[in-house]
Amino acid sequence: MKQSLRLLSYGIVCLVGLACKPVATYQSQRSSRFETSRMSQEESDASVDRKVEAEKPAPQAEEMKKMEEKAPGTAVPTVEPRFFAYAASGNGQLHVLSFQAKTGFLKIEKTLNLGGKAPSFLAFDPTRGFLYAANEAPGSGGVMAFAVNRTNGDLSPLNEVPSNSDGPTHVGLDKAGKYLFAAHYNTGMLYVYPIQADGRIGNPLTQVAAGANAHQALLMPGASRLLVPCLGAQNLVSYPFQANDGSLGSPQRLAIANGAGPRHVAAHPKQSWVYLVNELNSTVQALSLSANTQELNLIGGQVSSLKSPVNGNKAAEIHVSADGRFVYSSNRGDDSIAQFGIATDGSLSLQNTFKTGGQTPRHFSIDPTGAWVLVANQDSGTITVLGVDANSGNLKPVSQSLSVPGVQFVEVIDLNQIAP
Repeated sequence: MKQSLRLLSYGIVCLVGLACKPVATYQSQRSSRFETSRMSQEESDASVDRKVEAEKPAPQAEEMKKMEEKAPGTAVPTVEPRFFAYAASGNGQLHVLSFQAKTGFLKIEKTLNLGGKAPSFLAFDPTRGFLYAANEAPGSGGVMAFAVNRTNGDLSPLNEVPSNSDGPTHVGLDKAGKYLFAAHYNTGMLYVYPIQADGRIGNPLTQVAAGANAHQALLMPGASRLLVPCLGAQNLVSYPFQANDGSLGSPQRLAIANGAGPRHVAAHPKQSWVYLVNELNSTVQALSLSANTQELNLIGGQVSSLKSPVNGNKAAEIHVSADGRFVYSSNRGDDSIAQFGIATDGSLSLQNTFKTGGQTPRHFSIDPTGAWVLVANQDSGTITVLGVDANSGNLKPVSQSLSVPGVQFVEVIDLNQIAP
């Protein structure tokens, strides 16, 4: 009996052992598989984390993305312009003025005395922060370079290069700021100067006889033509310009009606049209620049800048509005700004004239916002500020008259355009 009980117990133990062994094996295998799965999952999670981290945008990009995801119509913050005006006086002074575009308020901040110099016309390189001036002083004329302080607008002289002739009456720049052009009224000479990396002017690369009483040198925007109105020669000269070396090709000389006195030109911002103001007969002539031949052609006839004849009037400066709808020119004698409408073919029609509030408006400019016209009234020694109606283009009554003795030039720039 005892023997039988021992055998039965042994059998039960064996059966239990056989039943338990697969369970233990399964649990062991399951545990192993779970551990392997856990490790694989951790590796996968780590891989995803690394991928996410790699794809995570830089802080600047994240900020840009946030701004781009703003609700439609929400303006992205922009840097407010800091407008300063620069004025040249024949008495040897350059003036730095602050300008408030919201109100048109102008204030002299600093005056730079240049001794025996006679700055008349200025040209700006707004990106690199340089200003260039024509020095018309008899016997010691030339071109001058200045650095513009991006913070307060102050001017620091860089250098001066004599012109080896009577002083230039006008200076201009190419778009890249690599070359300076100077037209000499008394000798009819045109000079091309190289501009160095630090803004200083080098010795002339090119010297050519443009024509009697060369009055301006303007490089056409988007074209390789340098235009030089020659008042005494009664023509508008167009030179092919090579930007790689500053050389000039054989020019076209377009005759302008005798007695007109071509003085300055302005280019249309959107079309290949050019507008020439004639000093002696107070007219404006429209022209086109051929895309194929790059030659100038007249559009219609000359249009008077006066509503009625004014004895002794002489036209001076000319500009085209930034939207390309209007041309403006100044009258010395009538002491007004003439407004012309531009037709679809580029031709002009006189619309109105507006008094400048001063005497002898030798120069004027339109501020970068297009809302104001600043006028340099030479004989009254004042800069006047006139508003511009955004719809009609009409000029509004003078909002300010600032005393600047002998002023011959005034223009506004945005200091924020200067590279830091």
